[in-house]
Amino acid sequence: MKGNFNPRYCDRMEEWCNRTCRELAAQENFKEKAADRPAFGVYDRYYRRYAARKKVRQIKEDEFKKWRYEAMRLRDDCEAGKLTVEEYTQWMEDYFPNRRKPKNKNAEQ
Repeated sequence: MKGNFNPRYCDRMEEWCNRTCRELAAQENFKEKAADRPAFGVYDRYYRRYAARKKVRQIKEDEFKKWRYEAMRLRDDCEAGKLTVEEYTQWMEDYFPNRRKPKNKNAEQ
């Protein structure tokens, strides 16, 4: 054992992808987890979207934290069967609506 982590996977770089065994195993574990839990996949997709918006300051930090807490709570409800995946996805989509660019008035004339 090295440090305070489990050395189950090595740090050797694979030639074909320039990633370590540990990184590849983490990606595979994530895919397995998401495949068995559809709500988890929905949560991850929207988390990435909204985290990117937060990074460019389209969403404030406190709004993002509030959304994340509620999204995790609803994700657990969805996995427990209290909410359908479609309802969960719709809630995610509606929480921070996509920001559309205003139409150009000159284009219509």
